[in-house]
Amino acid sequence: IGMAVGGPVGGVVGGVIGAVFGGGGGTVICTELYKQNLMSKEDHRLSWNFTINNFSDTHINGYWYWAIPMVKLMKKNKLVTKFWNHIMSNRTKDIKWRLRKGKFNLLGRLYSMLIENGSYIVGKLIFNKYKKVLV
Repeated sequence: IGMAVGGPVGGVVGGVIGAVFGGGGGTVICTELYKQNLMSKEDHRLSWNFTINNFSDTHINGYWYWAIPMVKLMKKNKLVTKFWNHIMSNRTKDIKWRLRKGKFNLLGRLYSMLIENGSYIVGKLIFNKYKKVLV
């Protein structure tokens, strides 16, 4: 409905609103993995709390921008789900390490750096793009 009402800006806003009110919170992909019983409730909650408490709106908006369409693919394609399960299970190990609750995981550290920095860059780009449209 966002695209129909507000074009590209409405699509982004609608996607974000859908993620928030659809129960996704900060962790869209982890929420889908949890719904598919591929992530424990404890790990899902840990990831959600870590994301909400440690990342800016720019990070979260950038993440939602690419993660919401990814979840749609995960619902249709088991290979995509398997791919993201691998990434997010390693990232969860990294979050545990950062919270001093687990061992260091090199893959998790790399995946976290890519996801967090990439999401921040996307968040900055979409904000600048839509800021120009709105001004």
